[in-house]
Amino acid sequence: DLVRSRGLGDVYKRQIHNTGKLSYFGGYPTLPKQLTWPTTIYEGKKTQLPFLAQINLIDLPEDNKYLPKMGVLYFFYDISFEEHQHPSPTCVLYSKEVNDKEGKA
Repeated sequence: DLVRSRGLGDVYKRQIHNTGKLSYFGGYPTLPKQLTWPTTIYEGKKTQLPFLAQINLIDLPEDNKYLPKMGVLYFFYDISFEEHQHPSPTCVLYSKEVNDKEGKA
């Protein structure tokens, strides 16, 4: 898989240091205005993907070779689709802009 083939596992397995309020699991993402909350179709209705986590890339170790040094990664994943035997929709967004305000949709 991509993580193993590119050696990205090393980056993700390390503990994120200097974690402040911009790197966290759950809650609401700090999406900048130019990004929209990802959606999927579930039982015929458009619905937002649940927010999983965001990582402020400045919090990653300095020897990170595979990801940008600045910006934020936003992770969305709906595990409930597995209960209904559908592929789980996932989405990862990247923004160079770092927004420190929660964006409730």
